[in-house]
Amino acid sequence: MDVARADAVDAEFDRLISKRASRYRMPDSGEREELWQASVDAYNEKRQQIARLEWQPSIAARPNATAPSCKR
Repeated sequence: MDVARADAVDAEFDRLISKRASRYRMPDSGEREELWQASVDAYNEKRQQIARLEWQPSIAARPNATAPSCKR
């Protein structure tokens, strides 16, 4: 086998491996913290929505009941 050809094939393998590795790289600690916080926020928002949906029928079942306003 030609040495130049073998070097070219090795270089192509290195390029492909680097390209794939960069796609699957681990986030640094700052990125992990941001991703974790976004996940927690989404989870908490979903729990609040479920709680609101469960709460609404119990209020609607009461005669002359109005839902309290929730201001933040």
